Amino acid sequence: MVSSRLLLVAPRAEPHWPYVPHRDRHGDRRASSEEFYDGDLPHAVQKALRLVKGTYGLAIVSKHHPGMIVAARMGSPMVIGHGHGENFVASDPAAFLNMTRDVTYLEDGEIAVITRDRVEYRTLADEPVDKELEQITYDIEAIERADSHISC
Repeated sequence: MVSSRLLLVAPRAEPHWPYVPHRDRHGDRRASSEEFYDGDLPHAVQKALRLVKGTYGLAIVSKHHPGMIVAARMGSPMVIGHGHGENFVASDPAAFLNMTRDVTYLEDGEIAVITRDRVEYRTLADEPVDKELEQITYDIEAIERADSHISC
């Protein structure tokens, strides 16, 4: 959940990056998309998210960077699935277990720059992060059977 005190919305003319007008009704700082986006989507995400308070799990795409997803996490789960010539992002590995069992997990304050053939990890402060691939060993059918026994 993005803090209600900092609103990120896409402008109509330039939907490639969140837009935040000058100040909200509480007087909290807002900024234009030009402050963040200079042609480098991952860098723009890092700069903008340094201003965000609260929890989020985001997967950001741009028409100006086809084939790239920038994923970011703070307090919400975010997992990257590593396939052969394809990569995935979700809040739970069950979303892509039928395609890959090789995963990495984002930690709070990290971003992942995901393309078809590569995943690069960095902090919001632009420090590189090394990740070890983990192998999911559980079976999706077992999860589905367990879910069918849960009643609300």
